[in-house]
Amino acid sequence: MSSWTSTLRSAGLGAVIAAALALVLMVGSGTAQADLSLDAADATITVDGNSADWAAITGLTVNLKQFEIPAGVDWDAPGPLDPVDVTLKVATDDTNIYVLVEVPDDYDFDGVVPPNDHKMSAALAVQFLIDAAAGPHMGSGDSDFEAGLGMVDIWHWELDCAAGAMSGGGDAGSGNYPDCNMDDEYATDPETREDDGKTASASGAENSLAGSWSHTSATIGEAGTWTFEMSRPLQTGDIEDAQFVAGGTAKIALAYWDADEGLTGWTDTGHLTSADSGWIVTSLPGAAQDTATPGPTASPGSVPTTGGAPGDDGGVSTALMLVLALGGAAVVVGLGSLYLRVRARSA
Repeated sequence: MSSWTSTLRSAGLGAVIAAALALVLMVGSGTAQADLSLDAADATITVDGNSADWAAITGLTVNLKQFEIPAGVDWDAPGPLDPVDVTLKVATDDTNIYVLVEVPDDYDFDGVVPPNDHKMSAALAVQFLIDAAAGPHMGSGDSDFEAGLGMVDIWHWELDCAAGAMSGGGDAGSGNYPDCNMDDEYATDPETREDDGKTASASGAENSLAGSWSHTSATIGEAGTWTFEMSRPLQTGDIEDAQFVAGGTAKIALAYWDADEGLTGWTDTGHLTSADSGWIVTSLPGAAQDTATPGPTASPGSVPTTGGAPGDDGGVSTALMLVLALGGAAVVVGLGSLYLRVRARSA
């Protein structure tokens, strides 16, 4: 009797089936991309560009990298940038949601705009899911960067004001904030980013987004860490904003523009992004909701989605799971039959 046969007999059919199931699960998990996850804290933060308020709050390390521009897409090629690991922290209180992003990178700030050029300074964007089917690439998925799957909310921040200055706010009815260029925007795909208030149904666009930034160095090119600190009310009533509830979730993606990308600063396509890692699913503190909320928001009147029901991808996931299930069953049955034949021959 071979050693392999002896092993099968001693292990028993149950162990063989368990091993087969483990193999199926390993294969299945290897093909699926898991979203990142983060637990937000229950805290009130002073938005001043100082991260001291966040010291006791656990953050998540998020890798940002440039995405590959797909073949056939008419986008300008960016200057190459190395990936960077940033820290994301989120907190809420009864009124507001607070976001902190810390980026280890050298100090690049060209000065107040105008007259200076904000593309020679760093820039940041924080994105939230609105429509349940929207993808983390500004509303598109990772397989087609030009196909909009739904609306996302974007806090887009080009550094037109100095460190410590309060950015954001502005007139109601528009997400544009010309003074410090911290704009409340939305997108449905990477080529249709707009300030809130541009759609016909968004006459009540709300603009209370606020932020302040700092850097640990004040010398151009010197290594250090950027601190980007932001806040906004949990509920704004604006259909182009994500709406947040205690005990709910927020799905987040990040982007960072590095002025070192080229001699004239950063380009639109050259930013580093977390989108290839999927959504950062952030659990908000507070009482659990009695009914499920689709995504982080209810978004009446938002753009039509092509993804079907929440989380639907046109049946691809269902079909994949069916194939894996059938394949797994075949593996289990096949190994079980093999075990019985080996045992019968060796008896």
